[in-house]
Amino acid sequence: MKDSELQNLLRQLKAPAANESNTARALDRALVALRNTPGKEQRPGWAVWMFATAAATVCVVLALAWNGQRDDSRVFAEIERLFPGQLLAVIQNGGKTDLCLSALPGKELSPDQRVRITVRSGGETAEILTYSGQEVCVPLKSGSLCLTPLVTGEGDVLVLSEEDAFARSGRIRSATIRATSLTKS
Repeated sequence: MKDSELQNLLRQLKAPAANESNTARALDRALVALRNTPGKEQRPGWAVWMFATAAATVCVVLALAWNGQRDDSRVFAEIERLFPGQLLAVIQNGGKTDLCLSALPGKELSPDQRVRITVRSGGETAEILTYSGQEVCVPLKSGSLCLTPLVTGEGDVLVLSEEDAFARSGRIRSATIRATSLTKS
């Protein structure tokens, strides 16, 4: 068969006439399937699942680390492995643990710059694990309190706030603050 003959045959072929009942039934089935399928906004993407898995892992690590013998350096190391170059602070306040992460991975901070800050205010206690030079804002019932710890060459910790500065421990507003370096001397 030549190409021209084939083209003539194909032009002569016509699709069968549509059956109205089959067309209506197919349309109904398509509409039912469309209504029963969740939309994209209802199905979490891979990034949401990864974040949820990482958050659950962090919670387990923190629960294990803070319930037994406390080793803040180990907590830092575990979370840094999950979020390399992104971890800015871990805040435990009222049984709730929050991670402060940078949006983009940066240079990993030195382990000898790790600091623990304890804030007590009005019966509540917040524990913060952070790095020297990182400003951390702690949500308290009396309002947010922002602190910046600085590790000195001798291993002491200076704490700066908008109101005051002190070494190791001090009082700001109605909060008592104690800061220690996590570097083993």
